[in-house]
Amino acid sequence: MRCAPPPAAGAAPWAGQGERSPRVGTASCASELAPHAHHADRRGFAAMWLFWRTRNRFSIEELRYLTDQLQKIHVVYEANKEFVVEALRSIAELMIYGDQHDPLFFEFFMEKQIMGEFARILRISKLSRVSLQLLQTMSIMIQNLRNEHSIYYIFSNEHINFLITYSFDFQIDEMLSYYISFLRAISGKLNKNTISLLVTTKNVMRSSPFLSMLRP
Repeated sequence: MRCAPPPAAGAAPWAGQGERSPRVGTASCASELAPHAHHADRRGFAAMWLFWRTRNRFSIEELRYLTDQLQKIHVVYEANKEFVVEALRSIAELMIYGDQHDPLFFEFFMEKQIMGEFARILRISKLSRVSLQLLQTMSIMIQNLRNEHSIYYIFSNEHINFLITYSFDFQIDEMLSYYISFLRAISGKLNKNTISLLVTTKNVMRSSPFLSMLRP
């Protein structure tokens, strides 16, 4: 007895996955297909293992990949917002990892001016979820970075003042909460040396009603 022809590509979610189709006509057909399904499963697992082995999540290469992809984005909208949010979240994790294990991570951060990339993403996005993640990314980084050189760089960078004075939509309750957490993270790292790096003009101090929280 001949087996029914295989389904066309994309005809069913199980096609090509090594899973048994729910419409196998006879036991003999199932037995003929079983070895092929087994080999397909093995190839699938091997490919997945190779992918995760070659892409080290906590590596300079991963940081470079995320930065390169962010730089290619010219506007943030529904179709790419998930990647942007995940990239911002992952960069925070990578910077904290690098702070504890490898200074080359922060050297790359400075070389590629990723702070400027954060500010650019904020400018080209009108989505609250992206703004929330950016505030959270900055809060996590500032709270957890231990290297004084890293904090000095972030506080002396013009983009931190841009983030502080940016007109976030505080009609969104969650936005206000994230913004206050951001300022508190900054406040926790302020001292007589860093305060002068962070706020350089009286105009900047007057531009946000929350900046009184920054006093050390």
